[in-house]
Parts: sequence; structure tokens; C-alpha cells
Amino acid sequence: MGKEARIFTKDLTIELPDSDRYPNEHRTDIYIDFQNEAYGLKIRNKHKLELKVRGNCKHPNVEHWSKIQVGTVLWDPQDLDQTKLSVMDALRDHTDDLVNEMFQNLIAEHISFVVVEKARFVNSVNINEDHCIGEQTDLIVHNALNPNCTSKYRTISFEGSGATTLKRIISTYVEELNGKIFAIGGYPRFVSRYIAEEDYLK
Repeated sequence: MGKEARIFTKDLTIELPDSDRYPNEHRTDIYIDFQNEAYGLKIRNKHKLELKVRGNCKHPNVEHWSKIQVGTVLWDPQDLDQTKLSVMDALRDHTDDLVNEMFQNLIAEHISFVVVEKARFVNSVNINEDHCIGEQTDLIVHNALNPNCTSKYRTISFEGSGATTLKRIISTYVEELNGKIFAIGGYPRFVSRYIAEEDYLK
């Protein structure tokens, strides 16, 4: 993990350079809305619980993330209450102080699961002579309580370079999308805005 600049959009025409190849990876991650965009709690690939923590970065639209492996959990879309208990047990049993703090502040009954199916493409890119690692991921998203109501998004991110370079590159996409951006930032921000929009549309 490290510095990253990321956008989310519903405009599926915006593309990473050379993104017409078959995706490098398909997986499903389940995100837990913590109502705090500085922390990202997810079940990676339906079984591995991870906590991402956002650090300080002075540049707008550029974030710095670190990752803590919490443990293995049981994801059962047919029994969400059991999944909640599995998540709480993993948080409670971890030795890291920050993970324990997550456990103290997370109430099982208030957990919302957002299921994100990902088709991910990663490539080394050059944009205006700036070099970095680019990622384009197509997302199919739904609330675990309503699996038949899905939405499609695309996220594009850049990492592996300095904050100034990342800021310059992501600004190019912000200008190109011209108001079609759903969120700028990491997955915790996307998840919280997805849930907010879902509640608004009910």
C-alpha cells in the first residue's frame, strides 16, 4: 500500500490507457460501512477480513493507505447475522490496538454489507510523460440485503509515484469526466456515498 489517487464514476466509457485487454483479476469483496472514510473494513474475496487505514497526505485527491490483516471470517449471504458475529469475533481476537478499537466502536446490529464484484485490470501507464501504475476496475455493486438491485460503476486509480504526479494525473480524469464523478477517494468514501444514495432513492 502507499499513495493512491482514485475516482469512481457511473460513466463506463472513461478508460485507462490500453485497458481493452481481458481483466487481470476477478473477485468479490464485501465492504462494511464504518461511517468513517479514514477506515476501510472489508472481507476480501469472501473470506479474508482486512482493515485499511488512511494516513496523512497534504495533496488534495491523493490518499495514503496502510493495511492490517485481521483474520479469516465466514461470509454467508444467506445468514448475515452469522457473518456479523464472525466479523466481530475476528476484530475482538486481534492483537492490534487499532483493530480492537474498531471492535469497541462497531455495533453488530448496525453493520451494513455492500457486495462489490470486481473485474480488475492493472497496467503500467504514461500520461503526459508521468509514469505510474494504473488500475481500471468495473464494479457490480449491491447491498447484501437486496441482492437483486445492482448498480454498475467504474473506478480508475493511480499509484506508484509521487503525490504531486498522482494529483496531476487524476486531475486530467476529473476534468474529462466534467461532473460525472461519483466519488473521489478510496473505497470507504465510495461505500458511504453508495449507501447514502441508496437510502435517498428508497
